[in-house]
Amino acid sequence: MTIRSDYTAALIEKDLYLLGAVFSSIEEQNINILKADITSHSGVDVTTIANLYHLTANDVTKLKGYEKEYRDYLYTYIEVSMDKYRELKNLVKEYKIENKRSVYVRLMGIIMLLAAIAYLFTITFFVIPQENMQIVNTVGGMVIGCTVQSMMQYFFPKAMPPNSDTKQR
Repeated sequence: MTIRSDYTAALIEKDLYLLGAVFSSIEEQNINILKADITSHSGVDVTTIANLYHLTANDVTKLKGYEKEYRDYLYTYIEVSMDKYRELKNLVKEYKIENKRSVYVRLMGIIMLLAAIAYLFTITFFVIPQENMQIVNTVGGMVIGCTVQSMMQYFFPKAMPPNSDTKQR
């Protein structure tokens, strides 16, 4: 078990559920601040796990009083932690969507490049009937001018200055 889960378990064992919830959700850098705050306001030393497991009934009463008196303050700790968790969850979700989109775009780019290369190979090395030559030249020009150029620009973008506002891929 980690220190955080040990603190949570010890507090819940003493029916101090709100403090247990705060210790389970608070950020690591704020745990010592919270311990010092509890100790200074209630007079109960909660700096070590051993102290928590050996609390007297009087200490538990003091801590319950602390819970009651600073309830809004403690709920704020939990709320901040939950907000940060939600933000992180949303960022992970956006990353997964963007990653899927990126894979799809790359796959489509590779398919289009392969199709363009196959078309150029076909019109270069196979005999084309004279009546279809104008259509083949038009499509070949579009393939070279649009498809290949677009895919090459996507996969190999030109260098941008470091202070540029546009995102590089």
